[in-house]
Amino acid sequence: MTPTEEYYLKIRNKLDDLGYLQPLSFESVLLVDKLLEDLLNTKKGLQHYKNVAQQSMEACSELQAGVGPFKVDNAKLIKENNDLRQKLLKSREAIEDTKVGPNKKREEPKVDKEQML
Repeated sequence: MTPTEEYYLKIRNKLDDLGYLQPLSFESVLLVDKLLEDLLNTKKGLQHYKNVAQQSMEACSELQAGVGPFKVDNAKLIKENNDLRQKLLKSREAIEDTKVGPNKKREEPKVDKEQML
């Protein structure tokens, strides 16, 4: 068997393994070999990036699971902070009421809504 025939059979076997059973002429062997090489490289690259994506998804899931308790704590702390802020404002109003006295008119304190949030 000549080297050309061996090369042809090598390419033919690769194509058969991949399920490409169509006829292959000797004239197109070089082109088919290059295309087959590109196909296999692309397939390897695709598999690599699928693995990278899977690892990224797993890492993201782990991070999200770790953040869960902090979200609960954060919600509790925000509520506690808002409650304390309201108590502080009421205490300030009570102090102002005692300073102003019963007969004098008291000015309403100007509270910025953004500060309350």
